[in-house]
Amino acid sequence: MVAGRLVRKARGVEATRGEGIRVRTRRPARAIWLLVLGLILGGGLPASSAEEPRPTVSLTLKDIIRIALERNAGFRAAQLEVDASERGLDIARGRRLGRADLFGAYQYAGPDAENRRRAGALVGAMPLLRTGGMRPDQEFSHNTGAFGVRYRIPIYTGGRLAADVELNELATVFSRDRLQATRDDLVFNASSVYYTILRFREDIRATETSVRALEESRRVIEERVAVGREPKVTLLKINARLAAVQQDLIRVRNAFERAHGALNALMGAEDITAPVEVIGTLEYAPAPRILPESIAEGLERNPELRARRRAVEIQERRVRIAFAERLPDVSLGAAVQGLASEGLGTNTLVPDATVDVRVSLPIFDGKVIRSRVEQERARLERARAEVEQLKREVALEVETAYLNIVSAEERIGATRAAIEEAREARRIEQLKQELGRGIIEDLLLAQAAELEAEENYFSALADYNIAGVALEKAIGGVE
Repeated sequence: MVAGRLVRKARGVEATRGEGIRVRTRRPARAIWLLVLGLILGGGLPASSAEEPRPTVSLTLKDIIRIALERNAGFRAAQLEVDASERGLDIARGRRLGRADLFGAYQYAGPDAENRRRAGALVGAMPLLRTGGMRPDQEFSHNTGAFGVRYRIPIYTGGRLAADVELNELATVFSRDRLQATRDDLVFNASSVYYTILRFREDIRATETSVRALEESRRVIEERVAVGREPKVTLLKINARLAAVQQDLIRVRNAFERAHGALNALMGAEDITAPVEVIGTLEYAPAPRILPESIAEGLERNPELRARRRAVEIQERRVRIAFAERLPDVSLGAAVQGLASEGLGTNTLVPDATVDVRVSLPIFDGKVIRSRVEQERARLERARAEVEQLKREVALEVETAYLNIVSAEERIGATRAAIEEAREARRIEQLKQELGRGIIEDLLLAQAAELEAEENYFSALADYNIAGVALEKAIGGVE
């Protein structure tokens, strides 16, 4: 993996209000308060306590990735999706085992005259109780209770339950592949922001050096203009160039702070302005790869592509489940129940047990099942087309990252030599200017060339490191 590090110091301040001053006096109280108010308005007494800097956290790239994987809400959501998929698999497996229920009911009947010669709603729900020595004209009391245990298990469902279990197994694997893809995205984004911060840090250093050099040149020119050894237009040219470089410095510092805000957001920080010191430096560590092998490896290992292939298999199971609705549904049930009533005698319980087989076969449903099957088949074809499209996208992503690495390597070699040449040219022009033999335009051009060479060099280093992580992400399994 291409590595890189940077040091950044950021400070924040937190203002806290000072406590009020209370004076316990009687008559002089008004005069003292007027004096205190006058001191506050006049600046003799501070209205708030001194500002204190917030603590700065120092982090390496490994620390940043670790914290992001622990706190990032998007990654946590992907982890919870895996947990939900595993629970779905438990549900699918549990359906094959059937279901047992405890049930009970209580009925209060009206006066005895209205309660005679009827078995009641509870007895009607348990017809076999009539065979237990009970007469059709059995008289019940006001209070009647029923309770029991029943169990039903599917015998044949046309393969629907088996396909549902397979579907949820694949869905669990799918969610894990998506979790890996989310992790790779998070690591890439954190690394990309990290290397971008390194680049901005170097840009700030180079721009500040250029500002100091221009300020020194201005000081020398001001002295010469004062004694008439240099025309005033030379000073105007330096001031114009200095103002432009100062604007660049403001722009880079602003981008530097925005990058830190993005880094805090990726790490799940509640305050994106929290000061963070990023430790490390930009480095060039060659890691040769062969493009065809990288593409082949990406087509096999890329987690997003693996997830899409799982999606195709999941959709195949959905087609099987939809088609199984055309087939018979057979289930076996058993129940043990009892009925108790005061009319049957004190503490009398009439037991009952039943066993039943249920068969259901759809005859007419307004083409609902057929339409559902066709719908799932259309979704299956779409999932297969998405896999083919993603394969091309992964190959393109690998190739793009590979070419970016090659390009960045070439730029590093070219800009590294350009920096030394630009520094030497600037040094010569600076010396000529100090001796009064130089032309200000040549000095300004040399300083601008040096600043541009340094910015290009560190930009190439950052791009090289980012492209290296991008290649690992495209292949799959960013470390």
